[in-house]
Amino acid sequence: GVFSHTAIRTVCLDWLKEIPAALFSGSSDLTYAELSGARVIGKGAFEECGSLATVRFSAAEIIRSRAFYKCRSFEVSALPDTLHAIGDEAFEKTRAGLIVPGNVRSFGRSCFGPAVSMKSISIYRSSLYDFRNYFIEEKHDDNQKNKQNADDVGGTAHSDPIEN
Repeated sequence: GVFSHTAIRTVCLDWLKEIPAALFSGSSDLTYAELSGARVIGKGAFEECGSLATVRFSAAEIIRSRAFYKCRSFEVSALPDTLHAIGDEAFEKTRAGLIVPGNVRSFGRSCFGPAVSMKSISIYRSSLYDFRNYFIEEKHDDNQKNKQNADDVGGTAHSDPIEN
């Protein structure tokens, strides 16, 4: 990305509707990002931004794969109510506590990484059966059954909503 591996500490992109893929990946000095106008957070946009502690993204609808992967200082408390899809490994290897709004209908594989590494995950007014599948160890034979159960409640289990 354009700003990958740079020494930028804070960024305000509240006017940008889509944060491009890998835009700040590997920028280890980045601590704060204002993305209040962004509807889409691109694939790997902040991947491995280890010092990133605060992100404001009140309009996000889609958080793509690995968007905040390895953001070990990440301290989000509530994901925005506008959010409806979280991509594969989007928050894997972060230690933040998350509050997931009920509008989220698609959870990617390992979108929160190993549950034991997170402080807490709370899901409100969501398809709890769909989300329960996230924590169940999948067996090859049960994969189609889990997907069908999620489809029955209007969600998508274990699939990245958008690859890019």
